[in-house]
Amino acid sequence: MFEYLLALTLNPFLDPSWPTQLDAGTFWGFTLVMIGSSLVLFWFTFRNFYKARIIQDTPTSKIRSAAQGYAELCGYPAEMPLVSPLSKTPCAWYKYEIEQPCSQRWQGSGLRWWLDWRWKHWGWSSIKSGASHATIVLKDDTGICYLDVEQADIRAEYKRWNTQENPMPDSMGFFSGLSQMLSFSQPRFRCTEYLITAYDNLYAIGRFHSIPAPSYQAQVDKVTSELLTEWKQDRDKLAEQFDQNGDGQIDMTEWTNAREAATRIAQQSIQTELDTHPTHCLSAPKFTNLPFIISTKKQNDLANHYKRYAFVFLLGFLFSFSEVLLYLIGRFVL
Repeated sequence: MFEYLLALTLNPFLDPSWPTQLDAGTFWGFTLVMIGSSLVLFWFTFRNFYKARIIQDTPTSKIRSAAQGYAELCGYPAEMPLVSPLSKTPCAWYKYEIEQPCSQRWQGSGLRWWLDWRWKHWGWSSIKSGASHATIVLKDDTGICYLDVEQADIRAEYKRWNTQENPMPDSMGFFSGLSQMLSFSQPRFRCTEYLITAYDNLYAIGRFHSIPAPSYQAQVDKVTSELLTEWKQDRDKLAEQFDQNGDGQIDMTEWTNAREAATRIAQQSIQTELDTHPTHCLSAPKFTNLPFIISTKKQNDLANHYKRYAFVFLLGFLFSFSEVLLYLIGRFVL
């Protein structure tokens, strides 16, 4: 099968009359597949060049002075709330994958057995993968911005290593575990981990928007509610302070007095610690095709990264498109 597909691909370059030797079904089937491949590769070429141009043409803004809308920010991760599951490294974001050589997977029957036999010498099969979904906090010298990782194209440095022991044993299925117990040699695992750590720079481009700080009254109400909730946890202390008739219960009048006392305390607290700073956020643009990217690479390095991808896809597009032309010319012109 592989040799036949290779012949369909290369023979038009060696023998222009090759398409005339094919039956109509094979000819049109392969031609349509190559047309579809050309369209897909052209789209990826355009998309990666587009990302590179957007990165280069968008000016970098400071968080405090960034305009509402599409913006580019540079800074560093301010918080490390997560621990990566493989290397146990404190981080702001992680993505991981555990793979196993296909030859060491459980040898079933049918298609699974054939694929394992076909690729056992150089294929890897994923047994577990995942990524964090926590918000990343980007900080520069003017403030902080919360990055929503959903729908983001995240480009982070990675490290890969091999191990003789599964770093996450619960990721193995029943048959894989049985295969490991019955084998005389310990299977190898390949671990790949992408991290954003405290030592990384942080670049982000996306839809920047600010949420105004709550009003004075809203902040007072919030602190009042928190105080009342805390007081209700200790009924005896609440009754000691506000039970005026001594019946051991807090009636409506006494509860009103407690609420007024909590409000006075909240007002005093807010007057000294009034939060007037808006909350800045960066997320995926709505209703546009503008990219949303988070990366540990510098701006120029990231743009060059997308240009290299675009160049590879462009080569694939040119090859697929030339294949289509050779098939059509060889069939209908020569």
